[in-house]
Parts: sequence; structure tokens; C-alpha cells
Amino acid sequence: MKTLIPVLLSLFSACGAVEADPIVTLRQELAGLNLAAPEKDAARDLAAGKLRCHSVNSYSRDFPGVTEVKDRAYCGALEVNFEGTSDVIQRKEHGDLISKAFAYTDAYNQHILKNRKVEP
Repeated sequence: MKTLIPVLLSLFSACGAVEADPIVTLRQELAGLNLAAPEKDAARDLAAGKLRCHSVNSYSRDFPGVTEVKDRAYCGALEVNFEGTSDVIQRKEHGDLISKAFAYTDAYNQHILKNRKVEP
């Protein structure tokens, strides 16, 4: 039985039955980002030719900072999703991290859309 448990766990993990902790995922996704000044990250990415828009998961995928329909399509093609976000908050830390992801995404996306060189 002791040898069977690790085998079963590896099978469940390989089949996706064991999900990643969204708090750990979101911590990792936010690490290294300039949460105090997302515009600086966006400006750096634009200068490097890295066109992207960030999305978050709420009831559905959302692009904070993106209000125009044409911009939603543009951002959808360049999407980088914060997978640790959700409309279901695990605990206070998760809620705090989700708030940071929303704020970052809002400012980042607004900067990208305002400063892009090519209109969609």
C-alpha cells in the first residue's frame, strides 16, 4: 500500500487531477513585476517589441483597462493571462493578490493601448 500511494499521486498529477494552488501561482506570476508602476513595465515591453495585454479571470476572462470593443479584440490576440486569478477567493492573501493583479493589469493595458504604434 505504501508503494501504491506515490504511484497514484503521480497518475493523478499527470492527468491534471491535482490542481496548482492559485495563491502560489499568482505569487509567482506577480514576482518580478513592477506593481508600483506597471506603466514602466509596459513601456519597457513596447520598446522591446513585446506586444501583449494582460488578462485576469473573474466570472470570465477580463481585460481591465480595456473598454473599446476593437481594443478587446486586439488584446485578445496578445493575451497573457494571470492564471492565479479567479472569482473565487481562497483566503485573504488570495484576495489581496487578485487586487494587485487587477490594478497592475488595468494600468499596464491602458499604457499599451495608449502608446502602441499600430492601430488594430
